[in-house]
Amino acid sequence: MKKPVHLLFVIALVGASRVTFADCPVTLPSSSPVDVPSSGSSSAFAWYGSEALAVRLPADGRWKGMGPANNFGDKFWIWRRGYDAKLETRPALTFTGVKLGGDSPEHLQIDGATNAFGDGWSQMLVGMEFPSAGCWRVSAKYVFAGITHDLTFVVDVISE
Repeated sequence: MKKPVHLLFVIALVGASRVTFADCPVTLPSSSPVDVPSSGSSSAFAWYGSEALAVRLPADGRWKGMGPANNFGDKFWIWRRGYDAKLETRPALTFTGVKLGGDSPEHLQIDGATNAFGDGWSQMLVGMEFPSAGCWRVSAKYVFAGITHDLTFVVDVISE
């Protein structure tokens, strides 16, 4: 009689260590909206942060990227008031991330960024990749003129 009880206990622990979308505390851009000049708009994305540092997040908190075969990679847009891509071609911007839940934590590290600009807008750009699907807490660190700006957000990376 003890074996089934132990087995159920192990199954309960394994199930409890996974974070589902319902449990993932995603960051919704509407919680800290920022008006950013841009090259276009999409209702699927919105800006989150402040004039010191803002990121373009999925409006529903779910990151799809280009799927698991491409490490869920996609372009990831960053902005600050006064940013000029012609003067700051390689912004001092880094991202670190940790997957929430699970038995062995996964991490991501992105060092370096590039830029994009057009008529009336200028933004920072990185290639964001996640090692696997799940709930991810990501921190951005941006240094400009000796001042550090930090921003943290949570996305649910999904496989469709």
